[in-house]
Amino acid sequence: METNVEAPLFERLGGSPAIEATVEEFYRRVLADDLLKAFFNGLNMTALKKKQVDFFTQALGGPANYQGRDMESSHEYLGIASEHFDAVAGHLVGTLQSLNVSQDLIDEVVSVVAPLKDIIVTEGKNAGEKGSKTKRRKEMEQGTQGLDYVNGNGKQSSLDASAMAMVENAPVNIILANKDLTITYLNPSSSETLQTLAQYLPISPEQMVGASIDIFHKDPAYQRKILANPANLPHRATIQIGPETADLLVTAIYDKNNNYVGPMVTWEVNTEKLQLERQQAMISAMV
Repeated sequence: METNVEAPLFERLGGSPAIEATVEEFYRRVLADDLLKAFFNGLNMTALKKKQVDFFTQALGGPANYQGRDMESSHEYLGIASEHFDAVAGHLVGTLQSLNVSQDLIDEVVSVVAPLKDIIVTEGKNAGEKGSKTKRRKEMEQGTQGLDYVNGNGKQSSLDASAMAMVENAPVNIILANKDLTITYLNPSSSETLQTLAQYLPISPEQMVGASIDIFHKDPAYQRKILANPANLPHRATIQIGPETADLLVTAIYDKNNNYVGPMVTWEVNTEKLQLERQQAMISAMV
């Protein structure tokens, strides 16, 4: 006896090409919305879109490739209110309509997304719900309070609450240190990546805040000479962590009086990228 098994919503929507088109149009609308666009200032939109494609794919019954943070922890410091969530949901529905998705399928997508409202909306929640997040919030504030950073345009920007939320939720690895090169803060993305490298580190990722940044360098004296002087920054370096290679970009951080207070490190594991570049170079040399 045959039974009809309905295909996953992911497939009925059109698979990966449809999800990618949806995410692209969705963010075009969101970034044009004055109510929402500030939440995305300074973020790597290419990386964010990739994560959103993976999230939607998995949530709608497709391949489980999403490796980002859970929805609650990735939104808890953003101060999202009901009106923000409703606006985002409206843009998602509008996007699907613009792509000629049937109303029945749109309703199914909404039924998947709607329960996220209770998780993502943080404004107006009671003290008990907020209390469980106090420790992480304090860690973040202690690591970034009162600091400014020089952005890619050479302009100084204050790390206020919205900027701290941006750093906390950025899909890139960020480490902050003071002028003595003591690590003061790891954003969640950095902590998660370090966990994958834990067996090659001299101390556990949980012990890094308060430790010296020297733990990453074979020649600490050389690195200290560079990092002690903001005139040497920004500075790019490559370090080895066990079998993995990491690319680091070090940027100067200043206080409100324009005094240098330490480095901000953004970094990524790029072992596979370097291997591919070497292979391409070898192939080019053979031609």
